[in-house]
Amino acid sequence: MQNGVWNRSEQFCFFTHDISDLHGATLGIMGEGAIGQATAAIGRVLFGPLGFGALKLALHRACIARLFERNDLLLDAEEIYAIAKTMVGENAQKP
Repeated sequence: MQNGVWNRSEQFCFFTHDISDLHGATLGIMGEGAIGQATAAIGRVLFGPLGFGALKLALHRACIARLFERNDLLLDAEEIYAIAKTMVGENAQKP
C-alpha cells in the first residue's frame, strides 16, 4: 500500500490474489462445539442450509482413530464403507 498500489488499482477493493466463488463449494465442519457452531453460523451465510450428520462425524472419528493404529494404513472407500456398516449395525441393535 505504501507504494501506491491501491491507488493504481482499477477497483476500490484491492486484492493481491484471485477471488474465487464459493457457489457449489463444500464446507466440512468437524465437531459441534463452540468453534464448529461459529463456523456453521458463518457457513450458513456463505453456503445456505447446512446438514450435520451424527453418523458421518462418528465415522470420521472412527477412521481417524483407525489411521492412528498404524503408520502404514490406508483406508480406501471399501474399508470406510465396512466401518460405517459396522457402526450402523451397532446403532440398530441398541434399544
